[in-house]
Amino acid sequence: MNKKLKPAVLIISIVIIAAGIVAFFAVNVFAKKGFNIETSSGAGVGIAPETTIASVTESPVPVETADTDNVTITLVDYIVTRRINSEMPDFDFRIKGSIHYVTDIFGNERGIGSIYEFTISSRDGSFFQEIPISVEKSDYFYEREMYGLSFDDWNFDGCLDVRLRCYMGGSMGNEPAYYWLWDNEAGKYIENKQLEDISEYSWMRIDYEMERVLSFMKVYRIESVASSGAKISYYEYTAGMYRPVKRVTNYTDPTTWSQSSGKLWVSNIIIEEPDGVDWTVAEDFVAVFFGDTEYEGEIREILGKPNGNITVEDMISIGIFDEDFRDTNYVKN
Repeated sequence: MNKKLKPAVLIISIVIIAAGIVAFFAVNVFAKKGFNIETSSGAGVGIAPETTIASVTESPVPVETADTDNVTITLVDYIVTRRINSEMPDFDFRIKGSIHYVTDIFGNERGIGSIYEFTISSRDGSFFQEIPISVEKSDYFYEREMYGLSFDDWNFDGCLDVRLRCYMGGSMGNEPAYYWLWDNEAGKYIENKQLEDISEYSWMRIDYEMERVLSFMKVYRIESVASSGAKISYYEYTAGMYRPVKRVTNYTDPTTWSQSSGKLWVSNIIIEEPDGVDWTVAEDFVAVFFGDTEYEGEIREILGKPNGNITVEDMISIGIFDEDFRDTNYVKN
């Protein structure tokens, strides 16, 4: 490689890393605070109502271990007990599988797992269901996050549904997973392919107050590798389908983050609404967001603006940004 190219490659790498960090913060801020984009404040995104869980028992039991040629194989029989609603008996969710602990050339141990059996049965013997598992989509099974198993009410019917991680996601932050929703009419869990398809390219959370499923994915502007952010899609569950009702995309300028030592960043927010099979832009604006709540409070006090989005023009008006910032800021096309 030409030595003269190395500094440029290093700079690009640093910019990409910074963009990723800002994107991470931007996504988490949207999920938690909403910023007037109709994500309900304090809605408990991703937290199941406590009243739907009556009992919790976890008992991972390694039943056999073999050590051969730097590879440790542990067979695991894992049971977690949940009451999916107040009218149902306790259910045992049982996973059988194996974890391969491999020691790499650096001496680090990592676990790679697989599942070969997943069953659900009631404690009183009145219910039993065997869940088919695809071998190629079951390698998330290792000792973390309850072996990839979690329980939430994904269709807002008052019953806990089942989510099982398939495998590790990629650089877009996706969390591929299986989803089974409890069907009262059928009296069993039914696999939901739509949620699985969405999880292939995004990670998902639940807003219980608004009864919406939110999917998040990282996005980048082609014209500027440093202009990164996140796209949040909002789904409502109606007539057995998750229908998209809105999507919000933010493109973030990481230079404003680094120059302010993480106190703030500038984002271009684009809000779209469905229009038949297409999408229509409802709002397109630039706003200032804060990683330092104390600093945000100081700015709001100076502006006399306790609520609402703080704009680039607001920051120019109090001398935080230069006059030419509106012209040089590439975040807004």
